[in-house]
Amino acid sequence: MQEGQVDKAFFDEAVRLGRAERSRPFASIYGLHILEALEDARTVVPTFEESRSRLEAEARQEAQVQLARELRETITVTTHPERLGVDGGPQS
Repeated sequence: MQEGQVDKAFFDEAVRLGRAERSRPFASIYGLHILEALEDARTVVPTFEESRSRLEAEARQEAQVQLARELRETITVTTHPERLGVDGGPQS
C-alpha cells in the first residue's frame, strides 16, 4: 500500500504498526477498522514514470491558479445585472 492509495487515517495507522502488531480501532471515511501488520512497513519511492501523471496534474493546477491570480490583478470585470432576465439568462 502506498500513500495516496487509501484514506489518510487508514494509511497513517498502517505505517505505525510493526510486524504482527494490531492497531487500536479507528475510523476512516469508509467506517471502523482494526489492522494487523503482516510485515514491517517499508518506504517505497515511486519511479518518475509512476509519478509523472500526478506531477503533471499538479503543475497544470499550479499554472491555472497562477494565471487566474494574474488575470484578477490585470482585468477589470463590469457586470450589467439589468441586462439579465429573472433566471440569470438573457432577456427575451
